[in-house]
Amino acid sequence: MARARRLHSDQVAADQVNVHRLPPQLRMLVRAIGEAAAFRLVESRGGVPLTVPKRAHAEHHLAELLGPVAFAQLVDGYGGLTLELPKYDSVMRQFRHQRVHALLRRHTTTEVALMTNYTKRQVINIKQSVGPEVLGQLDLFGFDPDTARSAPDEA
Repeated sequence: MARARRLHSDQVAADQVNVHRLPPQLRMLVRAIGEAAAFRLVESRGGVPLTVPKRAHAEHHLAELLGPVAFAQLVDGYGGLTLELPKYDSVMRQFRHQRVHALLRRHTTTEVALMTNYTKRQVINIKQSVGPEVLGQLDLFGFDPDTARSAPDEA
């Protein structure tokens, strides 16, 4: 059976991932060096500790991976520290779930399961896990102004 093609960090656009739902370490990196560089870093080194050098050198392997500006920002903020990087799975899981929600707006659950290589049960689970990041902020009492009707006046 053919495996789904793995998406790489340069294929995940910034607007496809809700940064607020990422692990805290990854949110920290995004603030320090930007989304694209942070995603490349955890894709390359996720799941293992990373010791950030105290000085930025153009020959360092992280300078090549991140680019000179993001590498300098990383060194400036975390030089000499060892960071525990999360796995890139958290980014990709969120991307895939948001893709499922988008597909469900135009296709049936079965069609989405076939398109995403998920089981129908998994698509249903993802569909039921709808949060404010997918539908917008939800009202505490489920009030929907588009479908609400005003109550008849009582005399």
